[in-house]
Amino acid sequence: DMLDWVAVTNLAHGSGWMWVHAAVCYMSTFLVLYVLYSVQGELRGLRRQWLQTLPEPRRSSVFVQDVPSTIRGGRTSEGLSMFFDTLFPGQVLSAHMVVSVPRLRQAVQAKQACWNNLRFALKAREAQSSRDPAGHQSTSGLALLNQSESVETYTAEYDQLQRQVAAERDEVDRGLDGPDAADLGTHWGFVTFRSPKTAHIAAQIHCAKDAGAFKVFLAPDPRDVVWVNAKSSKLEKWTNTTLVVCMFLGIFAFWTPVVMALSAFVTIDRIEGTIPGLGDVMSKSPTLRAVVSGFLATAVLKIFMTILPWLLHALLQYECVPTKSALQDHLHRWLWSFNVIFVLLVATIGNSLVGVTKLLIQHPNQVFRILAESLPGASNFYLIYVLLHFLALAIEMLRPYFLVEYLVRKVMYGNGTVGLNTESCWDGEGVRYSRWSIILAAAIIFSSMQPLILPFALLLFVSGYHVYKYRLLYVDDPQYDSGGLGWVIAAEHVLVALGVYQCTMIGLISLRGHWEQTTAMFPLLFVTAAAIRWVWEEQRNWKFLPMESVAESVAGSYGATEEQILPEHKYDYVQPEMRPDEQIDPALADLWAAAVAKQGVGK
Repeated sequence: DMLDWVAVTNLAHGSGWMWVHAAVCYMSTFLVLYVLYSVQGELRGLRRQWLQTLPEPRRSSVFVQDVPSTIRGGRTSEGLSMFFDTLFPGQVLSAHMVVSVPRLRQAVQAKQACWNNLRFALKAREAQSSRDPAGHQSTSGLALLNQSESVETYTAEYDQLQRQVAAERDEVDRGLDGPDAADLGTHWGFVTFRSPKTAHIAAQIHCAKDAGAFKVFLAPDPRDVVWVNAKSSKLEKWTNTTLVVCMFLGIFAFWTPVVMALSAFVTIDRIEGTIPGLGDVMSKSPTLRAVVSGFLATAVLKIFMTILPWLLHALLQYECVPTKSALQDHLHRWLWSFNVIFVLLVATIGNSLVGVTKLLIQHPNQVFRILAESLPGASNFYLIYVLLHFLALAIEMLRPYFLVEYLVRKVMYGNGTVGLNTESCWDGEGVRYSRWSIILAAAIIFSSMQPLILPFALLLFVSGYHVYKYRLLYVDDPQYDSGGLGWVIAAEHVLVALGVYQCTMIGLISLRGHWEQTTAMFPLLFVTAAAIRWVWEEQRNWKFLPMESVAESVAGSYGATEEQILPEHKYDYVQPEMRPDEQIDPALADLWAAAVAKQGVGK
């Protein structure tokens, strides 16, 4: 195969050139470690700057989970405030205990959906009037044939839902003031202190005698909180997590036969039998045949693996995670594991994941031989896998799936933006991290077995940099900001890929070289293990500011007061159902007031 002429597999047994490949492996290892260390230092500085400049009250607030019902004052906002005031006397500015209000939540969501429909109807009527000053009836719009009737219908519905929400809130207020207030409490709460220093201290210590109670974290972005999971108890979360892990293991066990069956079904031999004359063309060009064969296998695997984010996201929602960023972190780890097994090591696994696992448990030292015998033969497969991601980048720029959804909704509702969510579950930061980590892993692992993969991977990353920069600046509307928490997980995954590369090279050199060359490679594994340990230690330092930086962030003044909290952030850590109407979305309130003043609706 002409694509392999520069690969390590072309070297004769016992060749002295193996020393060159051993040296290249050392250079690659230290180059990857140097880049990771440099980027880690740069991003650490950016994250600390981000933490220092967070707005109040987020900078001085903590997120409390697993609040027990046995605290003094009950599981209420007053009880939560008294507990932390005991630990930090005079430092608690406010406390809010999330309450369980399912009926109020449904009423608020219905009201918000009705308001969106009313807003679109108002805009449609205004646009129609501007296009047709004479007032002639237009035939465009399948669902909004009569905008005036739609506005009146939605206005009446909105007024009714307003009264329903007010009645539900009155009932909740009576319950919170009554003797059964603790029964409305959940297991979550938010505490705002008078100083960021107190918040950082509270998030890094054991606040209660029971290690499983009062788990304290720095407050996340309010848009990041999954409020509906606040009622989940520790037992419920443990049970759901166990079930999710069991389902994931089941998917691991049964995914391999399905992937292999699909890859075997879509082959060049089957297509040659279907398309007349194709076999003659392929027989004259073995290189073209190899490329097309690799493309078919890679395309089938790529298309089938796109199902995974949807499937894993649906299962992970049952874990009752507190934040969307935590769900993305879990998705990142699980999706990376699936990609490693069923993309990077698919040639190693063959037709039986269980069989390979059993062999490695019985003979762990066989891992080097298995990798060395299986991965080099699939190097062209991964070269085409990298090339296919250029097409994936084009799809990400065009986003045809959102166009299709927009057109369907336009036919159904008369306006394609009604209910359209452009932040899909499979396009979150966890999926992106996993996708690009696996591409980088393929480039690292096959850099010696198929050096041609390196320039294509470099070009792909340069293109991806500009695509995502454009999307972040001009297209995407992120729902929350986690401050780069996923980076440490991605760095850990890159080091795992580096370890696989080293094990493969050790196996190749042991099969084709001398024992001296093989022995010289083993220190690299210890270097990579030490780097992974360093990344694990960095995960804790990544979450918090050093106290010296905390002191610098407050610039000598000991604390935030209520006057320093801007009005738009006053209700950040009050669940949306319990916020005053004007704080749900100021833009909606302004638009409603303008509509009332101009058209007289809603009076």
